[in-house]
Amino acid sequence: MMVDAQTIFIRDLIVMMSIGVREHEKKAPQRVIVNVEALLRALPASDELQETVCYERMAHSIADLASARHYNLVETFAREIFDTLRGDARIQHLKIRIEKPDILPNAAGVGVEISGNL
Repeated sequence: MMVDAQTIFIRDLIVMMSIGVREHEKKAPQRVIVNVEALLRALPASDELQETVCYERMAHSIADLASARHYNLVETFAREIFDTLRGDARIQHLKIRIEKPDILPNAAGVGVEISGNL
C-alpha cells in the first residue's frame, strides 16, 4: 500500500477563554474545545521534526489566540485560527471546529466548523 496523504490533527484541545455575546459570558472565562485537521501537501522526507507541521506549535498558537482578547463569536475565533495556521505552506487544507460545551444544558456542545483549501 502506498501512502499519499498525511493529516496532522489536534482533538479536543480545551482552552479557557473569554468568548460570547451574553453579559455572563463576558464576565468569566469558559471552556472551549478546539479541533483541527491539517492535510499536508507532502509526506515528511525524513524522520526530522522540521519536515512536518508541529502540532505542539499549532496548539500554542491556538492558546495564544484564546488568551489574547475577548471574542464575541466562535466564528471569529475559528477564522483567526484558520488565518494563523494557513501561514504554513506545507498545509493544503484546514478544518477547524470550535465547540462551547457548557452553553445549552441539554446539548453536549454548540459551535462552528469551517474548512478550506489553501
